[in-house]
Amino acid sequence: MASQGAILDEISQQLIAMYPFDAGLPRGLSNAEVASTWISYLESRTENTHDLLGTTTQSIADVISIHISSLIKRPAKILVTGGGVYNDHLIKLLRRAGQDFGLTYELPSPEIIDFKESLLIAYLGYLTMNGKPYNIHTLTGASQNMGGGALYKAV
Repeated sequence: MASQGAILDEISQQLIAMYPFDAGLPRGLSNAEVASTWISYLESRTENTHDLLGTTTQSIADVISIHISSLIKRPAKILVTGGGVYNDHLIKLLRRAGQDFGLTYELPSPEIIDFKESLLIAYLGYLTMNGKPYNIHTLTGASQNMGGGALYKAV
């Protein structure tokens, strides 16, 4: 449906402006933030549903590209994972938006896409068992590098 909609520039600019920056640094968004900002705003609109979906999908691609490009040197290859990978229209828009920022979006194998979280949790367990930090303060804004959680051995 989004691929059939027009891009409404004014709405897109409003959506992009809602994405929070902390001291100029992008951060993740919770579902609650999305619901209280984008979803709340979009529910108040009366434009055609296809146009709103098309505009929102374009805005997602733009926000991702804007924020990634502010953090890394370009050109760069970006590995795309998670549920959005299965949205062909979003991937097409990401790739188009990425061209403006020197970003190339690449999709990994289906095994990586489907099992990424399991692999990451196993890696975090490895780091914890070996006393290595994984909260890197220069990336997260924390005051120091640290691990998370605790390790309890069975008796």
